[in-house]
Amino acid sequence: MVVWKENLRKGPDALTRTIQVLAVIVWALAFSVLVLVAMARPRIGTMFDRFYDTSIITGPWKKGFFNSIVYLLMCMAGLSAIGLGMNSTRHRRKSDIYRKTFIVFGCVSAAGIALYYALR
Repeated sequence: MVVWKENLRKGPDALTRTIQVLAVIVWALAFSVLVLVAMARPRIGTMFDRFYDTSIITGPWKKGFFNSIVYLLMCMAGLSAIGLGMNSTRHRRKSDIYRKTFIVFGCVSAAGIALYYALR
């Protein structure tokens, strides 16, 4: 009588760990893009500025940050494509899933790059 073990794997393999690391890196890049966008924005007045009738917008967007933002978006799009490619090779079992992180941030970064070049 042969007894089969339920799960012979001892945890995630190198490809699964690499996909997890890529997902963390993409999240870090997305956070840094948000920080740079917040730094590039002009100061918009608060409720007190409107109440005391002071200037609501103090200056234009800081254009020096846009090149850094686009480079980060390109890195994010590239890593998302690599992660999706690696994830598609690891999509054989029923328990394997596609990471929504790569799909969402790939689309967001492509839209951000297209918006930058459209408004440039």
